[in-house]
Amino acid sequence: MQVIIDAVSEFKNITGNPPQSVEELTQPIGDREALLKPSDLLDAWGVPFQITLAFGAEVTGIRQDHGEKYQWDIRSSGPDKKMDTKDDIVLSHVWMHFHSYPEESLTQP
Repeated sequence: MQVIIDAVSEFKNITGNPPQSVEELTQPIGDREALLKPSDLLDAWGVPFQITLAFGAEVTGIRQDHGEKYQWDIRSSGPDKKMDTKDDIVLSHVWMHFHSYPEESLTQP
């Protein structure tokens, strides 16, 4: 799971934006190799991870003031190989991208 989160972060570092889909992570970025192999999208039991991406207002539980928020949820079906059962393994990764403002806009006259 962590390899996917790392690839999302690296994609954002390279392009300036998060990927719009997990498939983008398995495609070359310009003249760079893909960040992930298709096999990286399979859990330890050989089942594809269920991956969802939310942006902005779709991300709950986080206050948004001067930035954009993103959330990736990655779910493994666990040993029973069935999604949405009690043995699922879920990793939620949320981050903010803060906008920068000119220094003079931050000071009081």
